[in-house]
Amino acid sequence: MLSELQKEERRRKLSVCVDLLIGKKMNQRQISELTGFPSSTVGNLLRDEKLIREVYNKKDADFIIEEINIYQQNNKHDGLVTGGLNSQNLHGYEKDEDGKFNGSKKH
Repeated sequence: MLSELQKEERRRKLSVCVDLLIGKKMNQRQISELTGFPSSTVGNLLRDEKLIREVYNKKDADFIIEEINIYQQNNKHDGLVTGGLNSQNLHGYEKDEDGKFNGSKKH
C-alpha cells in the first residue's frame, strides 16, 4: 500500500511523462534519460490507466490513453520489423523458384 506522499509522487511523475510523450513526442528511452526515472518506471506509469484517470479528467484521460496505445502499437511494430531484419541478417533466407519465401537457414 502506497502512502499519500508516494501516490502524489507517482501522479507527478505521470504528468511529466505524459507531457513529454504527447507534448514533445519523446519515446520512453528519451523520457527516462531526460527525467532520470528508470525506463521501467516510465513504462509502468504510461500503462497505468487507473492512475491516468485519477490525474486527468475523462476527456483528457481518454485522449492520453489513446495516444499511449498508438505509441505502444508503433513501438511493437518497429520492434518486430527490427527483429525480423536482424534475424534475416543473421540467418539468411531462402526463396523458391517463384521468388516466395521458403524458409531460413543458419550460416
